[in-house]
Amino acid sequence: MARTADVVVIGGGVMGSSIALHLREAGALRVAVIERDSSYARASSHLALGGIRQQFGSAVNVQLVQASIPFWRAFDERMSRPSAPIRANFRQRGYLFLASRDRAAAFEQRLKLMRGVGAVVEKLERRALESRTLLDAATS
Repeated sequence: MARTADVVVIGGGVMGSSIALHLREAGALRVAVIERDSSYARASSHLALGGIRQQFGSAVNVQLVQASIPFWRAFDERMSRPSAPIRANFRQRGYLFLASRDRAAAFEQRLKLMRGVGAVVEKLERRALESRTLLDAATS
C-alpha cells in the first residue's frame, strides 16, 4: 500500500467518493480515501435514505443538483465491473415541504424560482395533501 498521495479525501461516503472519482477522472494520479468503516456497512451514506432534492432557494443549487441526475441514473452501469457489479438502484423520489401562512409569500417566491430553472415542483393545499396521503396509503 502506498504511503503517499497527491490528494487525500477524508470520508468515503457519497461526497468523498464522488470527489475521489472526479479527481481521478480529472487526472490526479494518486487519490487516497480515508474511511473509518472500510466495509461501509455502518457508514452514514450507506445508512441514509438518500434522495436528490431539487428544491432550493438558489437557482445555482437547483441547477447543480439537476446536473448530477444523469450521473446517478447511470451509476450502476458506470461503476460496475464484470467481476463486481454495482447495484445502487437509484430511484428518484419526492420531498415534502410545509409552509405556514406567515411564510406563504416566501414559499411562493421559492416556487417561482425553482420552476424558473426547471425543477418539477407541485404546490398542494391542505385538502389535496390529505387526499393524496390517503390514496398513497391505500395503494402501498
